[in-house]
Amino acid sequence: MLTDAASWRLVFFVNVPIGVAALLLTVRYVVRPEGHGRRGLDLGAQVAAVAALGLLTFALIQARTRGWVSPIVLGGLVVAALSAAAFVAVERRSADPMLPLGLFRSAAFSGGNAVGLLINLGFYGQLFVVSLFFRDVRRMSPTLAGLALVPEGILVSLASLAGGRLAAPMAGAGGAVLAGALVVAIFVRSRRAGEARLA
Repeated sequence: MLTDAASWRLVFFVNVPIGVAALLLTVRYVVRPEGHGRRGLDLGAQVAAVAALGLLTFALIQARTRGWVSPIVLGGLVVAALSAAAFVAVERRSADPMLPLGLFRSAAFSGGNAVGLLINLGFYGQLFVVSLFFRDVRRMSPTLAGLALVPEGILVSLASLAGGRLAAPMAGAGGAVLAGALVVAIFVRSRRAGEARLA
């Protein structure tokens, strides 16, 4: 609706009032646990992380129009990698790390994050492609395309609520994630088979 009414750029401001409200509600209602001291701001790691993620995003976006061998794209990728290395170096020496690297020694933590990364790459990737399909192929307005995506958002929310309850009887979150991944794999395989028959 914001895109139809004014500009797609306005969608980036939707989270501003939500974030402000969350900060105010946190200060007002969240109580600091006993014995939980104040932590310092890991500014070096923050800057390195923003630089790494920002430059990586910039390079990936620019690669489509400029090409992968463009100096701007290659430079962005190189500086992003250097920033990521700087982030790790800062975190190793920080007394109050933003992301304690010791967490990655846990197989459950590392494996869970790897699976989460892959799931989110797939989920947000399809969300991006489907929205372009609605706009460019189906010729829907931004508002109609957004409304067409609402059922998916509802189902994802319901699945998130159900996931926690299903995790316990399925030997923890790992069992629930494995079952969900198998269901998705079967769905994708059957859909591709159906598309091949139609073609």
